[in-house]
Amino acid sequence: MNRIVALSVLAYSITLALLIGQRLSDQAMAVIVGSVIGVAASMPMTAVVLWLSLRSRESARYATPFTRSESAPRDEAPRIMVIQPQPYVAPHYPQYQQPAQGAYLNPPSPMAHYPRPAREFKIVGQEDFHYEDRDALV
Repeated sequence: MNRIVALSVLAYSITLALLIGQRLSDQAMAVIVGSVIGVAASMPMTAVVLWLSLRSRESARYATPFTRSESAPRDEAPRIMVIQPQPYVAPHYPQYQQPAQGAYLNPPSPMAHYPRPAREFKIVGQEDFHYEDRDALV
């Protein structure tokens, strides 16, 4: 009985594969065959990795457990030493003069409050406009 079921499943699979194979394009068939061959090529390495991991698990099961050696507790607290780092001194190079410390804190000049003049743009490939014509376009 088992043999008849196995043969019928095999015949059904072969018939289904032939029908699908005849209806698929060459590109679709190439993708399917490439996928099947890729999976088949990865099976041996998967089996080796599985075998090695199971073997290491079995050896770890029968290994002697790690025992911690008991030592007498210390009577004194551990010593803590704090060492101050030496301050960083920037090397002095005469050709690179640093500005005075207060130079960054100066207020803005009185000219900063006046409006800036309109910027002039040159567009390549177009004719030049006069100042009056540019205002009329805006």
